[in-house]
Amino acid sequence: MERLAIVQAWQQALDEGRAAGLLQPVVTAAFQRWLMDEQGRFVSRGTLYQWRRAWRRDGIAGLIDQRTNKRQRAAAPATEFLAAVRRWYLQPGGLHSIEVAFSLSEREAQEKGWPVCTLREAERFIRREVLPALTRERGCHGSTR
Repeated sequence: MERLAIVQAWQQALDEGRAAGLLQPVVTAAFQRWLMDEQGRFVSRGTLYQWRRAWRRDGIAGLIDQRTNKRQRAAAPATEFLAAVRRWYLQPGGLHSIEVAFSLSEREAQEKGWPVCTLREAERFIRREVLPALTRERGCHGSTR
């Protein structure tokens, strides 16, 4: 683990600096320069202290990055659900409204245990994926009359 190695190397540098009579900010600045020169990585002084505090408090588990982006936070992909929305939306005999397609797909998802996205996500999916394909398929690029 990269954070653990950095914290341990910094702690060793602090111990050696203390033995040599150097002040902690001087040792930390020298460690930051070494880290940048040797590994091409900059870690701020505040981050070093934060990582060391987390390591002392929780061990290795404290050094695990808990941040995620929105895509990673999504519980599970709703691909089956979106396929059902598409199927209901493009039902033969005329297009259903997105709200009707969403409602019918929601019922189907509950029966089959699929993850469900929001109505807004389904609308975005229809607008970005389904309608452009439908336009290409039907050749709706304007009439040639």
